[in-house]
Amino acid sequence: MDKRLKCGRVLLVSCAQHQLQNQLVLLIKDFLGDGKRSFQVLVPCFDSESSSDEQKRKSEEFARLSKEDRYWLEESCVLEGITRWGIEAVAPLAQDGGQGHRSFRMVNDLPISSLLGVSKKAIKIDVAELLSEAKSREIPRLR
Repeated sequence: MDKRLKCGRVLLVSCAQHQLQNQLVLLIKDFLGDGKRSFQVLVPCFDSESSSDEQKRKSEEFARLSKEDRYWLEESCVLEGITRWGIEAVAPLAQDGGQGHRSFRMVNDLPISSLLGVSKKAIKIDVAELLSEAKSREIPRLR
């Protein structure tokens, strides 16, 4: 499995902390710190949802929950995704058929427990260029 988890892979994930349910994401990096493995990924979204401040606030709210509540939310997120779209099905980007300019948001600490599937093929990406572009998009005047 480690051979498959290289940058450029498309992953299928569900994670309550980052409001992801059966979403396809692009793997940028994987980290091994404090004995836990996590991923840095790009998540497709609409421009209105790409605010890093809002995502950070929601993630911090999730982190303040008790361990039991976090576990319950993670399990229910996975189960809801499976019952809605099946085990390997992908959720649509917008539930209501919403329109708008699409963008990406960066998620820096996606746990390995949120992983549902890994694609067979990898996309060739320049990680350094991609990370510099993501940082520049966080500057308010360039959003």
